[in-house]
Amino acid sequence: CNFNVVNSFLEHYSKIQFLNLNITFATVKNKQAISLLFLANIISGIAQGISMVAIPWYFVKVISKPEVFASYYLLITFLTLFWGIYAGSC
Repeated sequence: CNFNVVNSFLEHYSKIQFLNLNITFATVKNKQAISLLFLANIISGIAQGISMVAIPWYFVKVISKPEVFASYYLLITFLTLFWGIYAGSC
């Protein structure tokens, strides 16, 4: 986790390539492909939301102890959250 930001920036600065973006790049060349991409993203988001509700609901029914499951689920969620912050800072 200990590294010098300035040295890291100077080391990677030489690898950066500056690209001149063409002004016509901003126009959409294939609207159907972009529309299908957004539709797939929306469907995926709905499916993810359903699974976020359905999986814990299934485990609560199987275990038959919702209080214990909720406590463990909350503990694991907070541990994962703080571990993710710590791991992301390294």
